[in-house]
Amino acid sequence: MLAPRAETILNLIVSKYIDQAVPVPSQSIAREPMLGVSPATIRNEMARLENEGYIVRAHHSAGSVPSDKGYRYHVESLKDVSLSESEQRLFSHLFHQVERDMEKWLSLTATLLAQQAKNMAIVTSPRSSGCRFKHMELLSLQDALALIVLVLHGTRVKEQLITFEEKVAMAVEKLAAVPGIGPENADLLVKAGFLTVEGILAADIADLKETAGFDETTAHAVYEAAVAMHPGEEQT
Repeated sequence: MLAPRAETILNLIVSKYIDQAVPVPSQSIAREPMLGVSPATIRNEMARLENEGYIVRAHHSAGSVPSDKGYRYHVESLKDVSLSESEQRLFSHLFHQVERDMEKWLSLTATLLAQQAKNMAIVTSPRSSGCRFKHMELLSLQDALALIVLVLHGTRVKEQLITFEEKVAMAVEKLAAVPGIGPENADLLVKAGFLTVEGILAADIADLKETAGFDETTAHAVYEAAVAMHPGEEQT
């Protein structure tokens, strides 16, 4: 928490930078009558704000630019911003619906800010200097396909599909060796998730056509080839 004078100086820097889009020099702050302190005191306060990460300067005598931390403090310290009760209820309801989905939360925030400001709004999630691992899940989707979900601190989630190449290659080789299937059809079957003869038998002609992209003749031929390997196990 900043002292009142430091907070006032930071808010002045943010406001001037938003208005002018150029680094704010200490002389500009010193001309503000509300402060009533010497330029040296203002420079000391600005140096303290820089050391604490609220502003950044290219060098010691350069003007000040608010940092993300400075903007966040400025927004949280605003006291003359309010919403009507109906708007508060509406916003609360909208955010409650998307509270577990960060992407939707950010999109909704940008939309509401743009509506309130009647201008363009850009929203980003906080960026940390490093990623800290929190939780990981490995979800099996198919015999040779899995989804890895990595949860990081700071509401960040990464997802990646992973394929077990060796198992895929072995499945293609085994199916290709089945009389009546062949290498080309075996490759299509594995890509569609049919890694074994048993998997083919668990499906039907319509599944083979839709999932593997076979025509009617090929689907029947592949299915009959699987049946020949396990007589009596075809679908009824």
